Amino acid sequence: MLENTYFIYQPNFFEGSIVSYEALIRVKGSDDLPLDFISTINNKEEFDKAVISHIISDKLSLNNQDNVHISINISVSSLESESFIEYCESVFKHHKGFSFELNFKHQNVNLEKIRSNMQRLKKLNLFFTLDDYGTECKNSDPLLSLNFDYIKIDRSLISPIEDDYLSFCFLRSLYQKLNKFLGNNVVIKGIENVNQLNLIQSLGSVISQGYYLSYPISLSELDQKLKSHAPTIDNQLNDSMPPIDRFIYNINVAKDNTQLNQALEALKPQDPFNLLGIDYNNFNLQALNTKYQELLDGIKSPSILFTTNLMKHYNCLFILRDEHGVAIYNNKKHTDYLGCDLVGMPVSKVLERFPDYQTCLQLDQQLLNNESDILMSNETVEVDSTTTHFHTYRQKIKYFDKTFVMIFVYEDNQDVQSPIDPLTGCFTKAKLNHIDVNAYNTMVFIDLDGFKNINDQYGHQFGDQQLKEAARLINQNLRKEDLLIRFGGDEFVLCFDSHSIQDIQTKMRMIRTNLEHHFQQREIFLSYSFGVTPLDMDIQLALDSADKKMYINKRKRKKIINNQAS
Repeated sequence: MLENTYFIYQPNFFEGSIVSYEALIRVKGSDDLPLDFISTINNKEEFDKAVISHIISDKLSLNNQDNVHISINISVSSLESESFIEYCESVFKHHKGFSFELNFKHQNVNLEKIRSNMQRLKKLNLFFTLDDYGTECKNSDPLLSLNFDYIKIDRSLISPIEDDYLSFCFLRSLYQKLNKFLGNNVVIKGIENVNQLNLIQSLGSVISQGYYLSYPISLSELDQKLKSHAPTIDNQLNDSMPPIDRFIYNINVAKDNTQLNQALEALKPQDPFNLLGIDYNNFNLQALNTKYQELLDGIKSPSILFTTNLMKHYNCLFILRDEHGVAIYNNKKHTDYLGCDLVGMPVSKVLERFPDYQTCLQLDQQLLNNESDILMSNETVEVDSTTTHFHTYRQKIKYFDKTFVMIFVYEDNQDVQSPIDPLTGCFTKAKLNHIDVNAYNTMVFIDLDGFKNINDQYGHQFGDQQLKEAARLINQNLRKEDLLIRFGGDEFVLCFDSHSIQDIQTKMRMIRTNLEHHFQQREIFLSYSFGVTPLDMDIQLALDSADKKMYINKRKRKKIINNQAS
């Protein structure tokens, strides 16, 4: 039946790489079109079996056969035959990496029978493509219910798009219907020049085929290409989830409360942030449809497109997290800095890779638990043994019953004379040489109590973590106008713009009480002594004065400190 024929293989491309091949039959020594030859075949089922056997044999001859996916054109009528289905089940339980392409033009078929048989073969990891969709939309739309893996648009819709804008608009609307609303993978064939390719790439995720990309190749040429390890179609393209449009549809056609509740429950995981604003306890269908239309209109809004693009290209690192610390969005600069995309990554996995991320999450929780909507901080992050210092601005936002944290992260470009301490994220004492004395009126000198005992008992690594935590606890009670400096060891300097010594002393006692309580819960004693002094024009005089007052405070507290530390 195939004595005077041979097969060539047409590559399919996705994002510049070959992802699969379509097997095309040719007649030896003849210029006849393949369709003319196939039309002479009376027994289509036996012909399809012979084609399948031949192509499997071709694939088995390849040196890298596991790395290729081949689509086979078969007659729709064969799928109605039980003997053909049994043949396929016996063959494809041993051979993987194949698709069937079906063309329903001018054919009357039993759709339910075909649907059932397609489901049987899909269990064997056989894929299905609907060929030449679009020229008879009225007749071909019911075929979409067969749940094809790929929809191949008729080439007649491609050729005019570079010369006729309305033809391109029709193709675009067809693509959006299939891909955006129905969730199908789309294949566009017949691409013959660069203008057509550019227009098709503007649509989005499309599998492309055509002479401009590649002519069909022989089996030996295919074997050579496979040495480059081209990906196969089933691991290059992700299985698409049903689009939200289908869930909206199911809600609208629900016949009773039981169906409605089932449809609403199915929608919830598809809209985890409740963008549709649904009140599940008091559901309003009209409000849902109105909100959904607003979202669709917003997608095309120039202001929304501008805002989305602006966030993507911020001149700072930008990330949006939910109240559990899971990243919802991070911009290009953020992903470039970390070398990975955090969106959807479990927090535990992020912490395994970036231990310093724990500080980021703690600051998120500090803001979430605070009445304020904004938090500013200095943070130190280590990535690939490189330490970077940042100024970070957090803003708390609420959306219905959910709370999110927007984080804007700016790299610290301070003069090298005012570096950030890599352990605590505070300025180092070099900052004192560059501060504006007119901006501050009071200085506080802090010396931690109990820190030496922690180092002696648990080791310096554990001690460093407690020092870092103490600095964080102090810093979280400060305003953005206040200045925290690690002076050295376990000593810190604070500068305030307030003139009231009494108010500052009260504040420092409050911070100390909170710090002591925090570490007591860990069964650790850690506190501090402090001295407060006015800050005039001379930094060194203020340092000496605050230091002396701190030691006076420490001597007064010595008995308490010794009792608690022991």
